[in-house]
Amino acid sequence: LAFEVPERVLDAATPAASRTLYALRELGCGLTLDGLGADGASLGRLRAWPVDRVKFDGALAARAATDAQARHAMRATVEAASELGLETVAVRVESLEGVQCSREAGVDYAQGWAVARPRPLGYT
Repeated sequence: LAFEVPERVLDAATPAASRTLYALRELGCGLTLDGLGADGASLGRLRAWPVDRVKFDGALAARAATDAQARHAMRATVEAASELGLETVAVRVESLEGVQCSREAGVDYAQGWAVARPRPLGYT
């Protein structure tokens, strides 16, 4: 069982909410930080959160295919996450350039139209 928690929610988490997240981790649940970079750099705070995976903000991941600065930000984030033992996910990967950019940055997983079309829940 895994949970995705938006970055802004973790930023505003009360001590009780933080204890709940740590308890979920101890039970073996996965925790993904969703929207990394949406509200500014969060790299310095990654260590404080009990997550094992980070998802880039969709706008950052989408821009990385055409914007060198966004690519550098993605690469730096991947390196920092990797140092902390965290997996990374790029979302809104909508083009072959986005796939290539994600690969070059060292991203572990990608989501978006360039990777696979959305499928109905009952699809087998």
